[in-house]
Amino acid sequence: MTIDRHAQLKSLQLYGMAAAWQEWRVEFAAQHRPFMPEVWLDRLIAVE
Repeated sequence: MTIDRHAQLKSLQLYGMAAAWQEWRVEFAAQHRPFMPEVWLDRLIAVE
């Protein structure tokens, strides 16, 4: 089962976070860097 976090964020009207989440997925896939949750939580909060 996959979780569509983009849709969840949009349904909560967190459009900035939804857009940032999509950007992160593209960036992470392209660079194969380790995931740092603290950094991304800060980025998601900042866009809202």
